[in-house]
Amino acid sequence: MTPRDQIDRKSHSERLLRKKLGKLLDWKPPNTIKTIGPFEPENFEEIYGLRNEVVEDCCKHLADYTDRQFLELVSSDPLAPNAIERDWQRFKEAEIVKMTRSDPPWYAGGFGHPDYTADFEYWSQSPYYTNQEALLLSLGVEPKHFTEQQLDKMQERADKGVDLWPSLQFMLRRRVQFDRQFPRKFEFGRIYPRDLFEWFDLTGLDVPKAFTSRYVQPADDQNCSPENPPPAKRPHKRELDTIAQLFTVMAIEYYGYRPGDLRSPTPKEIVDAAAKMGISVSDDTVRKYLRIGANFVSPDWKPEQS
Repeated sequence: MTPRDQIDRKSHSERLLRKKLGKLLDWKPPNTIKTIGPFEPENFEEIYGLRNEVVEDCCKHLADYTDRQFLELVSSDPLAPNAIERDWQRFKEAEIVKMTRSDPPWYAGGFGHPDYTADFEYWSQSPYYTNQEALLLSLGVEPKHFTEQQLDKMQERADKGVDLWPSLQFMLRRRVQFDRQFPRKFEFGRIYPRDLFEWFDLTGLDVPKAFTSRYVQPADDQNCSPENPPPAKRPHKRELDTIAQLFTVMAIEYYGYRPGDLRSPTPKEIVDAAAKMGISVSDDTVRKYLRIGANFVSPDWKPEQS
């Protein structure tokens, strides 16, 4: 090859790789965040790892061609490919076709894909929701991304035993909850904000904190005054989980509690300390909330040494 041909080898390689790999060459896993439902970003990372292996193998295969072979490759007639071009076409062909056809759906890692997040500000101004809209908003997803017909087809596939992504299974199970609480034949298929958010509070259903309604809060504010305080609401499950986590962290730091121990003196020590302040609480209650809080504390976490 001439010096000019050698200089062009890099640009030719890029062109050959892009033609062979297509969108795989630029694919990267989305920055999925933890939200409602299953959270499995490792599904994307696994696919990304396989993609990188294929790309690296293709790059190496091109680099291993001699200058003469490379010149034959770029000079080959597409209508009558020579032996080098046929070798390049066959290399990793099956893997590339499989990966291209099985491109992971956006919800493979969970519903926290940044491109599908609900516009909560817009929906906070809605005077009512359909079942489909309320369901998807409760998952943090913009409703347009799953139509009622698509949800019906998903349910049909699930009923036939088709293995769906965990996020879709979670969505269908929640859909049953919505349909039982808000039958579609009532209220013209409308769910009003006050009814919806009262149900959330009653059941402790996990929903995004950003999912709110302007049709709920203003009415509450109007009825509240020093003489007429708002009625106490049942704590949301997320609030209880946060308090339990704080409770467990304090037990670890101040009482030496170790969540992995089968038997621990800590619950009794906390009960005794509470009794000194006139608070009556059972050992079982303390153990219950220590266990709940431990689920949110990393096993490797240790209090800072002062």
